Amino acid sequence: MIYAFKNLRTVASKRLLIQTYKALCECIIGYCICAWGGAAKTHMIVLERAQRAVLKVMLYLPKLHPTDALYKEDTKVLSVRKMFIHQTIRRYHQLTDPHPKANTRRQPQQAVPRTRTAFADRHFNIQAPRLYNLLNKNTNTRILNRIKIKSAVVDWLRGFDYDSTERLVCPLS
Repeated sequence: MIYAFKNLRTVASKRLLIQTYKALCECIIGYCICAWGGAAKTHMIVLERAQRAVLKVMLYLPKLHPTDALYKEDTKVLSVRKMFIHQTIRRYHQLTDPHPKANTRRQPQQAVPRTRTAFADRHFNIQAPRLYNLLNKNTNTRILNRIKIKSAVVDWLRGFDYDSTERLVCPLS
């Protein structure tokens, strides 16, 4: 993809380049990300470096350009780990009951199954309710539809830096 974007950047605007990136690269990265996105940081860093390389080449940025600025101001795309969190919460939102049976004043929490290993902690069935509960502390996610949950999750994730995002996925590490 780096070669394709290196050639494309000379003839296309920044807006068109970002749209092309989202159409070509994000769909490849996002394929089944709920299944493999909880992988260990050592495995994910390889993919995140490739993603940053494509974005930097696409925008004529130097190799040492700050990563936070790349994701926040320059492109406004999500990193691989944030894409995992985004897709996991959205998929889990579709699976949850919008009207829980508990009549309490507090926001109802989703039950998070207990695990014995760190490997099992990275599974979708464990990550999804835990991440959903974290988002639910800031936003009442039960009343949001598919479109509103998407923007709520993206806005929530934009407030996290790289290390904070890693702590969301791997809280014990």
